[in-house]
Amino acid sequence: MGKQLEALAQNPEQKAYLREIRRRERRATLSTRGRYVAIHLSWIVVLLAGAGVPLAQALGSPAWVAAMLGFVVVAFQGFDRIFGRTSEGSRSMDLLRRRLAREQRLMLAGGGQYAAGVDRIEVFVDRCEDLLLANDDEMVNYFASLAEDRSG
Repeated sequence: MGKQLEALAQNPEQKAYLREIRRRERRATLSTRGRYVAIHLSWIVVLLAGAGVPLAQALGSPAWVAAMLGFVVVAFQGFDRIFGRTSEGSRSMDLLRRRLAREQRLMLAGGGQYAAGVDRIEVFVDRCEDLLLANDDEMVNYFASLAEDRSG
């Protein structure tokens, strides 16, 4: 889809803007996937370590084995809580990625506000900037709410 968009760009500034939009999409995709994998792996570790505590005690393992498994459960629950606090930011980034991809599809198809006879790149830039502004405002409000949570 990137090459099709660049073909519509008429000058280097437009091409650079389209590259920046694609970069934001890739970064959001990687961030979302990484968070998804990390959260699921931590749940698996907590499940296995939690199930291992009574098993270690039942099998007569040294006391430090059960203590270490308990430590792993508590530590990963802490990580889960930290990741959970940032899940709103991740959700916002994923939503932005999806909206930017939708705008690219609409522009390539000439649908919606990209009807024939208008400068499609100009409309695309305006629409993307509106999406980026809304996302930035949402993130500023989110981080402000985190700061309020910590002080209160």
